[in-house]
Amino acid sequence: MDWRWKQSDEMKEFVDAKEHEQKIEDLEESKDFQEFKREVKLVAKEEEKRLISEEYLEDVDAAAWRMELAQALHEREKDFVAEKFDSLQEVKEIEVNQRLQEKVEKEEDRTIEQNLEMQNIAKQLQKEKEELLASLQYCRSRQGALPLGGKGSSAASARY
Repeated sequence: MDWRWKQSDEMKEFVDAKEHEQKIEDLEESKDFQEFKREVKLVAKEEEKRLISEEYLEDVDAAAWRMELAQALHEREKDFVAEKFDSLQEVKEIEVNQRLQEKVEKEEDRTIEQNLEMQNIAKQLQKEKEELLASLQYCRSRQGALPLGGKGSSAASARY
């Protein structure tokens, strides 16, 4: 009986020792597995950081390029607006100059017309003056031919 108890105790000790060793081995494996998981997470995290960093740099480059493009477009629009403004100013100046030219031409035409009209009036007055002088000369010549106070003088004056 002692031998059985002794065997049983030894068996229990052996099983306990085996369980203890198994537990230690499981704990070490678990510890190794946890360290492996940490390393994998660390590697994944570093890879993610690297990818984020690369993406950030690409985004910064793209943003800089978009900014340059926007500035170039803004400059182009600014130049276009300036050219358009200059063109409009030129057109406006041309229109003003044309209106002034038309006004000057109208004024010149009016002056020429007035001069022609005045010359025409002067010609008519000259013609009328010549007719009146001729009539006066005729009257004087007729007065010298007719006796004073006669019948012919009243008839001649009635004609005129």
